[in-house]
Amino acid sequence: MTTMDFLTTLRAVKRMKVETGSMVCLGCRFEHNCSVHGCAILCNAAEHMEAALANIDHLNALLDQRDTQEGEGK
Repeated sequence: MTTMDFLTTLRAVKRMKVETGSMVCLGCRFEHNCSVHGCAILCNAAEHMEAALANIDHLNALLDQRDTQEGEGK
């Protein structure tokens, strides 16, 4: 993962979303091998989204476990 935190990624993606069809990806300075690894900003955004989804799944599993235990009177 790059050194970009969530808010930096969010700001960069928001700036990019209005640049449809332009050459906005040139020179962001977060990655120098975008042609090999893909756009660093978009890759980082995807990683953050995947992590958020994993956290939601984990929290939902914990809530289900708690509800099951409460239903059993534990």
